[in-house]
Formats: sequence, structure tokens, C-alpha cells
Amino acid sequence: MGADIMKSSYGVRQQLIGMVQEEFNRVYPFLKLEFRSGGQEPLPANESLPWIRGGDVQTDEQVRDAARNILDKDIHLSDNMKVSELETSLRHLFGAPVQMHRKSGNFWMETRMTRDWTLKQQNEHGRDIASGIY
Repeated sequence: MGADIMKSSYGVRQQLIGMVQEEFNRVYPFLKLEFRSGGQEPLPANESLPWIRGGDVQTDEQVRDAARNILDKDIHLSDNMKVSELETSLRHLFGAPVQMHRKSGNFWMETRMTRDWTLKQQNEHGRDIASGIY
């Protein structure tokens, strides 16, 4: 049974990460979050993961609600938040490195050099590039 709980926890965690990425991209369509697996830190015990209860797999709706809560309540996502602040918050919550990317034509560019920009600035710059205004 212990292995089943670990699989369930991992599966729910991966589903939650995907939904956090989707919700974020819905709000900021010219930005994308990438969770990197290299150097991943171990996750805390299940009791500190609010989206996993006793190892039970949650419904898609429960996981999506948890993703929204992470962005809205746990992180307080806002236009004025800096990329570096969001990356740090998500790394703390998920125990995995996060890198923001901005849409640039037909590909996604890392925002490593502009981590001190706000989410609004990054998204608007991506939109301007996509529309040919820059």
C-alpha cells in the first residue's frame, strides 16, 4: 500500500503542476512556467501537501481548485509581482526549480536576464513582440 500512496502522491503532484501552468498561462498568455526536474529537492511529507489527503488521488476539479488557490491565495499572483518572486514561491511550494519563459515569435525565451521585471511587463513585452510592436 505504501508504494500506491507514493504513486498517487506523485501523480497528483504532477497533475497539480500541469494545472498551475495552465491557470498561469490563462492569466498571462505570453508567459509560460517550466518546472525543471534537475536538482529537484525532495517533497515534504504528505500532511504538508494540501492537495493530497492521505495519499488519495483527488478529482480533476479538486486539483484544479487547488491550482487556483496556490496562485490566488498561497502566492497572491498579481501583475506587479516580479518574475523572480514567482519563481521563488513556486520552488518553495513544489520543491523543484522553476523557469519563466516569454513568447518571442514562434518560440519561448527564458526570462533569465529580465527576472526583475513584473509579470505584467513580461506579458506585455511578449504581446508586443507577437504583434510586431517593439
